[in-house]
Amino acid sequence: MAASQGIAEGVAKIFMPGNPAGQFPQGAILVTTLTDPTMINAMIKAEAIVTDMGGITSHPG
Repeated sequence: MAASQGIAEGVAKIFMPGNPAGQFPQGAILVTTLTDPTMINAMIKAEAIVTDMGGITSHPG
């Protein structure tokens, strides 16, 4: 279920907890199982976020 009705376009990049957020490319689609607070710098750069888990009140919402 989508938490946002927006449409995004970009290169999808798998990003897991522990990956260096500084290396996440600006405008990419962040793809992960579940976000956590250590990913905030990467999430700011992301054009969109796709997760397996979470909902409208979780970090990617």
